[in-house]
Amino acid sequence: MNAWIGVADVGLVYQPWEHIYLHMAPELVLRLTRVESSRGGALRGSASLELGFTGGVGVLLGS
Repeated sequence: MNAWIGVADVGLVYQPWEHIYLHMAPELVLRLTRVESSRGGALRGSASLELGFTGGVGVLLGS
């Protein structure tokens, strides 16, 4: 079995107030797999592409 997973995460951070910040990021995930029988039989493969979005709010302490 062979597998390859790649992730691209390009995030943005915005600080609207002195101790509060916002984080937003699109996320792209690519998965490729290949499975081969141990006796040289059938070869199977699959691929998936996922697109998502993450975000959050943070608080800076001690600054």
